[in-house]
Amino acid sequence: VMCASKTSLDRASTEEIEQRLLSQSCCTLPTHEVAWNVGVSEPEVVLLNVYDLTRLRCVEAYNRLVLPLAGSGAFHVGIEVFRNEYQFGFRSEGTGVTKNKPREDSGHHFRGSIILGRTKLGKEEVEATLRELAKEWRGHHYDVVRLNCCDFAHVTAQRLGVKPPPDW
Repeated sequence: VMCASKTSLDRASTEEIEQRLLSQSCCTLPTHEVAWNVGVSEPEVVLLNVYDLTRLRCVEAYNRLVLPLAGSGAFHVGIEVFRNEYQFGFRSEGTGVTKNKPREDSGHHFRGSIILGRTKLGKEEVEATLRELAKEWRGHHYDVVRLNCCDFAHVTAQRLGVKPPPDW
C-alpha cells in the first residue's frame, strides 16, 4: 500500500487520491487518507470504513485468509463522510447510531476503507440525514444477523446517493 504524507495529500486533488487508491490491488482493502480541502461545490467522498469484527488476532487472521479467497469475512463497518464516521450497534436505550472520529473505533481493528462515491448532499444535509437515521435505527433493534452495521451502511449509502457497500 502506497502511503502519502499529509503534505502531499493537501496538494493532491481528490481525483488523484482516488486514482492512486483504485490502482492498488483489488484483493486488499487500502488504508488511506482523503484530502479534506475539497471546495464547497465539489461532492464529498463517502467511505466505507471496514474493521475486523473484534480485536482478537484469530479474527484478524481469519479475515486476512478469507477475504482474498471468498470476498467475505467477519467485519464491522462504518460510513465516513465530512470527517465523521457513523456506525450502528446495540444500545439498550435510544439510538444505535454513533458518530465517531474516523477509523478510530476502539472495539474493532481497523482494516481499511472502500470508496463508495461522492455525495451531492452538503454537510448540513448529510447531518440532517444522519439525525433522521438515528431516529429510525434504535439500539435495541440491533441483531447481529438481521439488522446490523452492514444493513445500516447499505441504507446510509443509499440515502447519501452513493454505491452500496459489498454484500458480505
